[in-house]
Amino acid sequence: MSRALSHLTCATGLLLATASCHNATSPLQRREQRIYAIQVPQRAAIGDTIRISFHNSSGVCDRGLVFESQLMPDGIRFVVSSVPATADCLPLGVGTIVQDPFLYVIGPPHGAPFTLRFAEPGEADSVRVVAGP
Repeated sequence: MSRALSHLTCATGLLLATASCHNATSPLQRREQRIYAIQVPQRAAIGDTIRISFHNSSGVCDRGLVFESQLMPDGIRFVVSSVPATADCLPLGVGTIVQDPFLYVIGPPHGAPFTLRFAEPGEADSVRVVAGP
């Protein structure tokens, strides 16, 4: 009986160790971030450079921040995602963290008007149109 109990204890310990190792090493789920404070020009001719800036809602402890730009027939679409912070994130000291905006430059030639789409988690894209001259 004690031998069977010993095998059961070893098997349970191995199962728990395997599960905890899997949880620690499995890839974490990416989360799409909100995009805000969007700045785009009102007008741009085909030969003008378009400068775009915006902020995102990722936390200071998020990891794997990814910025994607996807070309569309009439413009471009932006998506920002990250891996949420875990319990390993240590609190930062006193003070305020200011995140710099993303800056994106579209060189000429490009369409006019030019449509910019900003992905919003769980909502329709936020759309800005840079009109032609």
